[in-house]
Amino acid sequence: MRELKHTRDDFAKLSDAVIDWVKKMPESSKKTIKYNLYQTYCPMVKKNWIQSIESVRNPYAPYMLECGTIKSQLAKESKP
Repeated sequence: MRELKHTRDDFAKLSDAVIDWVKKMPESSKKTIKYNLYQTYCPMVKKNWIQSIESVRNPYAPYMLECGTIKSQLAKESKP
């Protein structure tokens, strides 16, 4: 069975890749995103993740669910 630490490490790599991808998207493409997207960072584990809500929900340290900060809003929800 795979350790949770390895799963979280893979999630961090995926999160960094998605954050970089969204940052490089043209603004016209970002307007098609149907959710708010926030880059969030936990200083305790030194990892980023992407989330769609503005209140921090730390996937790396569930015992510290609210540990972290919103670093930037990557995309805004597009309204029809």
